Amino acid sequence: MTKIRIIAVLVGAVALILVILALQLLAPGDRITATGPGDARIDFSIDHNMVFSRSTCVTLRWQVEHIQAIYFEGQPTVGEGIQNLCAYVSDQPQLHVVFDDNTTAEYTLQIRFLVEQPST
Repeated sequence: MTKIRIIAVLVGAVALILVILALQLLAPGDRITATGPGDARIDFSIDHNMVFSRSTCVTLRWQVEHIQAIYFEGQPTVGEGIQNLCAYVSDQPQLHVVFDDNTTAEYTLQIRFLVEQPST
């Protein structure tokens, strides 16, 4: 192969990798939709699962109906909310739901990092 051909192949490979990474970073996040005892309904979602690094923030949304109590990241909250969460705080945001019959459930979303930074 000539040098020009090798360079063209390498440029094409790098372009393909960049497209794949961009699609991962821009892809919509996960959504958990569940039901619970009685008429309980849970909808918990994240705007995207993959972020560039631990300093990147994501937006989480939840809507929970017909429950007794709800906790986001351990803090009491209301049945419908939007929260910006910077990934250095948690890479597995969690919603804890207490149903009307006093049973509980945990709902967890996963955040993945394109660049892992060493912990200090």
